[in-house]
Amino acid sequence: MPASAAETPSPLRHIHVESIQSVTPREMVPPGKARRIGGTAALGSYFRTVLYYRRADELEDAWSVSAHLKESLSAALVVDPLIAGRIRRRDDGDGGGLEVRLNDAGLRLVQAKADFTMTDLLASPEREVVEAHLAHWVGVDEEKPQFSALFFIQVTGFLDDGISIGLCCSLFLADPLLLSNFLHKWAQIHATMHAQKQFVSAGIFNLGAFRRPGRSKYLKSTAIATGGGGSAPRTVLFDGGDATNAAAFVEAARRVGERPEEAVPAGFSLIITEADRMAELKVVECSAKEEEEAPPPSGGVSKGFSNFVGDWLRGGELGLTKGNKPVMVSWHLVPATDRPLVVVMPAVDGGGRAMVSVTFPKKEE
Repeated sequence: MPASAAETPSPLRHIHVESIQSVTPREMVPPGKARRIGGTAALGSYFRTVLYYRRADELEDAWSVSAHLKESLSAALVVDPLIAGRIRRRDDGDGGGLEVRLNDAGLRLVQAKADFTMTDLLASPEREVVEAHLAHWVGVDEEKPQFSALFFIQVTGFLDDGISIGLCCSLFLADPLLLSNFLHKWAQIHATMHAQKQFVSAGIFNLGAFRRPGRSKYLKSTAIATGGGGSAPRTVLFDGGDATNAAAFVEAARRVGERPEEAVPAGFSLIITEADRMAELKVVECSAKEEEEAPPPSGGVSKGFSNFVGDWLRGGELGLTKGNKPVMVSWHLVPATDRPLVVVMPAVDGGGRAMVSVTFPKKEE
């Protein structure tokens, strides 16, 4: 018998990586600055966001977008050099603890091509599965962390007029609020450079202009397996001033359908960012047992989970193409282990609000 529509497998999708570059600050970072990291728990945890755009005109393609982003990003990293830093082991005789060293190592910019349309992807129930391939990420090498990039940007061109910009940033480098603040500074610099016509259509960063006939177009091609695989990580957001870490964890467990009496004894990983960005980043493994009687937070809990689209990151305002704003923004906090992850985020630049996020790992089916 022929398979029913519900049983018909989705067409196999592919992502083709065309280039991988490094992006560094266009000015030298003053030497000697570092931010201590007070622990190694959750080392590989990261924040991922994907912004979907429509091309402004026929002249704009993924290659030109990537080239222009590289130019403006080099300028933005001068303003915020921490984003270009790398983790390394301290040599201060303190047991080889970790720190983020501000240097010129930079981040990775990946150019990719999809063999499907963005229109189909945004309408697909499998979007979240595919989305992980739109934001390149390589985990931190625990033995030699100084060789691991902490921030990846992937520009992907689709078969229609869609272009996505996927970003993955280590939580040891920046929490989501801090990263959002940097992205908006970058977008302002990008818009200014565009308005002043500082971008050229075939500049030296536009690698599409240097492709050679007869050479392979792709560094790597990945077939995206869909179906199964379990649910995505689930995140609940709290106003930062309204909850202790343990109370937020217990309430979040209830919100996502976990049984608090089972989730709480398992504990969670905790990352606390101080308002002073160069202050030590606190990273610990916690057990909520001592506070499992803590009352739920007094403030309201957001209704958003892993792909909640709201104004807490203002992602919908990010114009990183020719004046266009994203047609959709998606985000996930991705824990490095099977333990829940709590991130305490202070308000940035004296504005906005502090937040606490509680993320439960992906559930395998």
